[in-house]
Amino acid sequence: MKVLKPLFKDNNVLLYIFTYWKKAIPELGYARHWKVAFKNNITIPFINDSIALDYMHEYIQEIEKFVVRDLILFKIKIKSL
Repeated sequence: MKVLKPLFKDNNVLLYIFTYWKKAIPELGYARHWKVAFKNNITIPFINDSIALDYMHEYIQEIEKFVVRDLILFKIKIKSL
């Protein structure tokens, strides 16, 4: 069995990669899912020949800001009903 071992411990970077994976590979059941996964390439951003870990981290942070804002607006809307 092969196991992916990340070289970094930043949850935002892992979330970035996982989100890309979920969008690129459809849920088809375990065996069929992996047949598609093996044929798919995940594009990781690079800057100056190194993985752009800071970019992935900041990208997820920005998305989280929008989600929090939308949740606050939703909560205000629910209270006003």
